[in-house]
Amino acid sequence: ISSLHIFNNMKKIAIYKIHGAEFKDIAMVFVKPYLIIATAGWIIGGIVSYFITDIFIKRFVVSISYAWAFYPLCLLIIMLSLFIPVFYNISKAYRSIPSLFLNAE
Repeated sequence: ISSLHIFNNMKKIAIYKIHGAEFKDIAMVFVKPYLIIATAGWIIGGIVSYFITDIFIKRFVVSISYAWAFYPLCLLIIMLSLFIPVFYNISKAYRSIPSLFLNAE
């Protein structure tokens, strides 16, 4: 999905690059929506999984404590699996020649 989104915005990236934007500026433009969606999904998923886990744990006679360390670990895995392809596609677009995409139309 990220490669399609970035490929559809290659002209926009080329214009940013021509006007002197650096990689971090372009990355922030394209990473921000993914960051918002991933964070909202992690929060909602964490709350829902807490309640489901609580219901499941209450079924047993012997209860155990929750492993709270898994929530930040899950956030780290989600963010890495999301942002590695996004940054790779942005870097590939940033290294491209801007005139190829501006002359396309």
